[in-house]
Amino acid sequence: MDVLEIAEALSRAIMDRDLESIRTLYADDVRVWHSYDRVEQDRAETLDFLRGFFAAASDVLYTDIRRVRTDEGYVQQHVIHVTFADGRRIEPRPACIVARVEGGKVTRIDEYIEPRRVAA
Repeated sequence: MDVLEIAEALSRAIMDRDLESIRTLYADDVRVWHSYDRVEQDRAETLDFLRGFFAAASDVLYTDIRRVRTDEGYVQQHVIHVTFADGRRIEPRPACIVARVEGGKVTRIDEYIEPRRVAA
């Protein structure tokens, strides 16, 4: 799979809340870092976080997606929209993912996202 096809597949899996597809796209030793908490997570920690997030969210949508191939993988900019099962929404916010891909698997993600409050 091409790097940008991997980027599309990962975005689609997140929007579909498809943990199994995400698991198959991540390398066993993937590391995921977030700007909002400056914490780096391993594969198990990331999948556990996503499991909880997907259980709480009824809708996850990326809009205004822009992707660029890099020497090591890709950069993706998008706006994320989240609605929770109880109807609360997170204000849409811009995000940027810098991803490394090796051997058809995502090996690292650095996610830059502006923390915002939850809207009523």
